[in-house]
Amino acid sequence: MRPDPVRPAGIHDEAFAMSNMRSSSRPPPADLAVMPHRPQRERSLLALALCAVILAGLIGWGVGRVQTQARAVTLGSELDALVEQHAALLAERDRLEVVLGEAQVAQRVDTGFDDHVRTTLTEQSARIAALEDEVRFYRNIMAPEADGDGVQIARLELMPRIDGRGVRFRLLLAQSARRREEVSGHVELHVLGERAGSAEVLEVEDIGAGRYPMPFRFRYFQDLVGEIDLPEGFRPEGVQVIARGVGADGFRLERTFSWQMQEV
Repeated sequence: MRPDPVRPAGIHDEAFAMSNMRSSSRPPPADLAVMPHRPQRERSLLALALCAVILAGLIGWGVGRVQTQARAVTLGSELDALVEQHAALLAERDRLEVVLGEAQVAQRVDTGFDDHVRTTLTEQSARIAALEDEVRFYRNIMAPEADGDGVQIARLELMPRIDGRGVRFRLLLAQSARRREEVSGHVELHVLGERAGSAEVLEVEDIGAGRYPMPFRFRYFQDLVGEIDLPEGFRPEGVQVIARGVGADGFRLERTFSWQMQEV
């Protein structure tokens, strides 16, 4: 409780009362809080945030490395399985060749059996060639040569359609396993042939094979499939494949395949 103000000498009662009323009507000063400045605490918080960002980056890098190593292990297992199949087929072919040689020398079997053995050998040789192609493909992905480190137009397969008017195709694009960057772009197809005695080039867009150009996006390899309708009177001779990359690479690849149908 405030003490009553003392009236100075020589001041009248009315003047003193008015002065006392003005002083009592003034609002009390507001409470002010003084916050201490702590630069050490701010530096600690900044260092903690920087450590969290670095830790998140290390975790992301570790997850990506583990996924890449797992994919490499899977490709290695597939390569080992193909090598075993290849070795087994080679052994079977050698056995059949021995049987055929003995049959021819001893002349103890008829012509029908010889034909059967020859047919079997032909089928085994075709399977061996296909497996050798698969083995080369996977070896190129796992341990590519110096000039095989980029994107490749690896393979094109053509199969007859049921209606007999066109073909189904399967195009394989691949790149080395040690290239971990994802690539993207599009592919154009041109069918080379002749009609009415004149050379002619048909684009897949013109003969109704679906979306064109065909987009791709992959890290190791990708299959592109579709159908090609051939116009009446056109005789195909080959397929020209052009792959164009987008982004920083901006590559352009071109490869021409002969028109060779695969067995269904």
